[in-house]
Amino acid sequence: MATQAAKQLETLLEGVECTVLGDIEDTEITGICSDSRQVRPGNLFAAIRGYSVDGHHYLGEAVSAGCATLLVERGWQKNSADTDARPAVPVVEVADTRRSLGFIAANFYDHPDRELNMIGITGTNGKTTTTYLVESMVTACGGRPGVIGTVNYRFQERDGNRVAMTAPLTTPEAPDLFALIRRMADEKVTDVVMEVSSHALAQSRLSGMGFDTAVFTNLSRDHLDFHPDMHHYFMSKKLLFTDYLKPGGNMVIVLDNGEPATGKAAETSE
Repeated sequence: MATQAAKQLETLLEGVECTVLGDIEDTEITGICSDSRQVRPGNLFAAIRGYSVDGHHYLGEAVSAGCATLLVERGWQKNSADTDARPAVPVVEVADTRRSLGFIAANFYDHPDRELNMIGITGTNGKTTTTYLVESMVTACGGRPGVIGTVNYRFQERDGNRVAMTAPLTTPEAPDLFALIRRMADEKVTDVVMEVSSHALAQSRLSGMGFDTAVFTNLSRDHLDFHPDMHHYFMSKKLLFTDYLKPGGNMVIVLDNGEPATGKAAETSE
């Protein structure tokens, strides 16, 4: 992923509603991590509350590995393995670490989505096929597409070298996602064509990102092992259009008769 220059923590917290414990005036962040096993000196460690693992249990390990700051959810002390110990590094308390992590990652990587034409595609079926079609269209029009999806993450570097990386997730976690898009921007990619999964939307992995075009292919019964019902599944996908479309962005919705419905987001919306 992209190698980014270190930034002051105060800069990374711009626009993030939080409470800071400790002095952060001279705290410099070299990277962002949500896996305590991958923490490097100077990193910000984000404690994510997952379905089977709670990152708040590994704050001590992250500090021992050299992290410079902990990002935690309010009430973190009761979930920490070291409830009696005050961490030796600054602590940033937020309501939702996963959501705040996206905005912090966007600040760390200088908002690369603002430099590119971002196309997000969601739906039960057809996302991968649609990315290939749009990728071909962008290329035919003289653009330089980058694709983030189920098959792989791929783009062409400025020297013509083709890059294709294994995709552990259809939609990566925020730090990896912003790092990848920053690399694409630096390599002069013009358009990013991205599969947006309902899991990623429900888990706020896209926080801090904006799309120029949002595409909805269809909705059918699937992923109900994750979503409690079809309404929750639909509302998760709807977030791409209500929460992540840039002001004035385009909306494309495929109708049952095969005709696309198009529209624009309000200029004043977020």
